[in-house]
Amino acid sequence: MIIRNVIDRLTDNLNVSPLVAESVFNCENDFVLIDNPLISFHQHYPFKSDMTIAVFCNAGALKARINMRDFQISPNGFGVVLSGQVFEAISISSDFKGTTILMSRHFLDSLEIGDSFKFFKIVDDKPYYSLEDRQALALTSYLELCRGILYQKKNPNVFEILRLLTKAFFLGLGYYIHSLPSTDNELKSRKSDITMQFINLVEHDYSLHRDLDYYAQSMCLSPKYISMTVKETSGRPATDWIDSYVVLDAKAQLASTSKTIASISEELNFPSQSFFGKYFKRVTGQSPAEYRKTVQTL
Repeated sequence: MIIRNVIDRLTDNLNVSPLVAESVFNCENDFVLIDNPLISFHQHYPFKSDMTIAVFCNAGALKARINMRDFQISPNGFGVVLSGQVFEAISISSDFKGTTILMSRHFLDSLEIGDSFKFFKIVDDKPYYSLEDRQALALTSYLELCRGILYQKKNPNVFEILRLLTKAFFLGLGYYIHSLPSTDNELKSRKSDITMQFINLVEHDYSLHRDLDYYAQSMCLSPKYISMTVKETSGRPATDWIDSYVVLDAKAQLASTSKTIASISEELNFPSQSFFGKYFKRVTGQSPAEYRKTVQTL
């Protein structure tokens, strides 16, 4: 029930209940289309997404923050929040019209669109695009096809049809707007697979484990090999990926909640508030209290 849980979390975090929309189409809790959600915002609540969320805007505007970076999604705009990223909806215009797509990791992995880490890095670096009319028309056609398939509730092939449609969409429009490479064997390299496996594991376990040895043991590889592979593939040390997930979560909580620093430290499984403070300052250059004061005065 991952998708259902995320819809509930969207409702909770946007401080509205229940989620109201013109239509909601669902496939096995792996793929959901929500047309024209009617949402009013009372305050900001960043939360970590458990799946990929894509938003296509037809009218109006949506201001959002993805991994602490601000974006405005305007007509013909297409934004993507990857699983594990921190998403915050800041405001939405009263005339907003658009479609939200929710995809579970199981569904996204089933697309097999080539170098998974390269795709992750491209979308992570640039999660928002303003589409040309031709591109927007292609996306609109894709969404209409998906709706038609989702109406066929008794068709046992709905998942597979949606998978093939989505894969075709990513390889077509995705190649144009992201310059995605072809899906040859070289791009499906062992090193890229290891890097993506490592990042997925960190995304899942960062609040419990911050040591590289744990991830190496979980992947049945040596810490040295993982460190070398991740650095070569991503350009960042493996420990940097761990730190970034921990600190991003901490920043989101410090900026948007009234939780005490001690409570956040405990939630992230640090042995003490002091240890958490030293860790946070080492990575960010500020203490948790200094960071909270800075963002609250913006």
